[in-house]
Amino acid sequence: MKSESKICIIIPAFNEAQVIKSVVRNVIQELNRERLNFEVVVVNDGSTDKTTNEARAGGAIVINHILNSGVGAATTTGLSYAAQNDFQLAVTMDADGQHLPSDVIKGLKIMHDSNID
Repeated sequence: MKSESKICIIIPAFNEAQVIKSVVRNVIQELNRERLNFEVVVVNDGSTDKTTNEARAGGAIVINHILNSGVGAATTTGLSYAAQNDFQLAVTMDADGQHLPSDVIKGLKIMHDSNID
């Protein structure tokens, strides 16, 4: 896999304080094993709990929406961040742990091996 590609892992989140830190840590741990160049970006979509603090404690960059705007708007914010910061790839994941970091790696390998973007 192209380790030089800059990858943005975007995680829209709303009131996920109980799980977001472990989700972020798991993503970081799995992608570090592959020696990938990545950042985890949590878009906190107006949460009223401690999602921001927990996401940062897990190692994520956090972008905060003042008001809840929905997962589509949060995803768009994350994609805009990726575009503005020169990422070559962007991947979205759920904040509740539904998506496995190993699946992100599988998808990235398929893209690389198939020479697709």
